[in-house]
Amino acid sequence: MADKKALRIRAALVVLVFAAMLLFFERAHPLVILDADDWTYIAASRAAVPSLRFWNPARILPELLMPWASNLAVLLFRPLGFIPSLTVMNGLVLSLFITWYVFCFHRLLTNRLALREDAAALLSLLFLLLHFLIFRIEAQNNDYLFRARDVTCVYYYTIPGLLNCGLVMRLMTTGEHRRFPEKGAPLRKGLLAAVSYLAVFSNLFESVMLAAYCGLDFLFSCFKDDRKDRRAFLRSQAFNLAVLLLWGVSVFMEGGGERAESANTLPFFYSAGLCLRALLLQVSCMNRVFLLLAAVCLAGGMFLAVTGRKERGACFPALFLRLALLILLCAAFEVLLCAKVQPVYIARSDALFVVYSALLALLMLSLGALVGKKEGLTACLPLLLVLVLSVTNTGLRTFMESNDLYAPARVCTALGNDLVEQIVEADRAGKTEVTVHVVDSGSEDNWPQTLYMGPRVAASLYKHGLTEKLMTVRIVPDRAVNERLQVMND
Repeated sequence: MADKKALRIRAALVVLVFAAMLLFFERAHPLVILDADDWTYIAASRAAVPSLRFWNPARILPELLMPWASNLAVLLFRPLGFIPSLTVMNGLVLSLFITWYVFCFHRLLTNRLALREDAAALLSLLFLLLHFLIFRIEAQNNDYLFRARDVTCVYYYTIPGLLNCGLVMRLMTTGEHRRFPEKGAPLRKGLLAAVSYLAVFSNLFESVMLAAYCGLDFLFSCFKDDRKDRRAFLRSQAFNLAVLLLWGVSVFMEGGGERAESANTLPFFYSAGLCLRALLLQVSCMNRVFLLLAAVCLAGGMFLAVTGRKERGACFPALFLRLALLILLCAAFEVLLCAKVQPVYIARSDALFVVYSALLALLMLSLGALVGKKEGLTACLPLLLVLVLSVTNTGLRTFMESNDLYAPARVCTALGNDLVEQIVEADRAGKTEVTVHVVDSGSEDNWPQTLYMGPRVAASLYKHGLTEKLMTVRIVPDRAVNERLQVMND
């Protein structure tokens, strides 16, 4: 009976999280393609190996997942229209990753802290809500941790962050990576290897989480494990060492790719100082209720970590220490990477997703440890959940859209449909060339609908079967489009 009840609670958690995220990303804040990058990567193709031939040599996961999802969207949802079909699939993919990520956190609570399923489910929902509360400081247009600047960044930053953090939580829960060289369960090990490979070759901003965890796990094992039999010790560390080796390859490849040529030109140490100060200033951009809750949880967690070190079988002190070290290592790496690439990245929540995710996990694990110590505190969790939800939502449009125009999804859909219709009509008329009028942003390259995106749009429409031939598309910014679609008129 206990097992059935636990399964019902897990199933309810999964369904609730997935339904909530699906409503959020399909109805409240749909993920609509708009800019030149979006049009490029819905049809891009690459081999699943790192190569300097590509603009992003080692970003394999996003450059496989985004075109695959787009292809599937057109096959499954084409009756909805081209742009809407992609929007539906984008929301579905992101919702699935978030649901898996939250479930991994739930299993960490139940397996490592031995929390009851109902308490762990409530803490998991609170963990999810904090991703929206952390930067909710205004009445409208607030940032949140699952938001990215466009659909491409959802696939390039947010999803790799979810994958790496979820995978680390799973490894913390099961320890299966330490048994990787042992015989048995070949399919499970193969799936772990494939997921880990894609996590490493996703994005340096996010893959540092998995690399840092494996590095820490190796170092802790050097102090704890019996190393007299060096061969056995190295075999037990095969997974950690393989991840670190592959991550080193990804760092080397990304540093030598074409994308790296557009990196920051300011003096490195000057940029690093700017990034460090900007990271510390992020605290002032956090919600006050979140900061109060964080202070209480962190104080309680530190107390339990210190006092529980000598308790036999206590897992929380080790978890607390590892997560704290992960936060420091990842934050230090992000500062150095942003200093090398562009200091402005330090202000992007999607680029620093793994740092904030580890922080939220540490806070909720600390609260979970307090609940485990005083089971009566479980009764406070439903009310805490309601309070957090009430201060997260506002009476206006609480959160920003995931596009550089900050425009509602209906406007982005209208812009996309208008662009597609002009090209498709020219193709049906037997033309091979077409001049397309797009929104005039007033910028030098007319971002987001850039002057140079014509060939990219043409290639995407041809690949997905909307045009019979590969059209020659010229982009012309036109203020009449702004007036007609009521966008960027100020």
